[in-house]
Amino acid sequence: MHRLRYPLRPPIVPRSTPRAVRHAPWRHLRPVLAWSLWLAAPGCVAETDTGGPPDDGRVHPPPNGVHIGEGEACVSVQGAFRDQALALGCSATTRLCPEFLRSQFGAACMEYDQGSVAGCVEYYQGLTQCGELDPAMCVVIPYPGTEPAGCPP
Repeated sequence: MHRLRYPLRPPIVPRSTPRAVRHAPWRHLRPVLAWSLWLAAPGCVAETDTGGPPDDGRVHPPPNGVHIGEGEACVSVQGAFRDQALALGCSATTRLCPEFLRSQFGAACMEYDQGSVAGCVEYYQGLTQCGELDPAMCVVIPYPGTEPAGCPP
């Protein structure tokens, strides 16, 4: 009867492999180690979706859950943008209300989040250079499905 020298036959190692590696006591475990690392790799991958605002380079102020109408939101944000442009001496042109907000979302008469409106107003008031002043840099959070409640009757 044939007698096995190893419970599992070790892999054949080419002669070009250094002697210390060829005769290492763990050489027959290399395939097992490679498979276990391969199986463990998906658990080491970092999650990319944090559930927070998208990382698109724009400012996304946090919402507070209070709904306000389109007119109030637009006047606040567009006014802060316009006032800061005048204060800095910038030659900036923007859309008038209500198109200032509608240009970002496409829907008319939506309600917007009061906290995000206040955050955008604060953002625009804190700018110090004309190059930073861009009406699309701050995103006000809309509440889709609330139209036409955002417009007065």
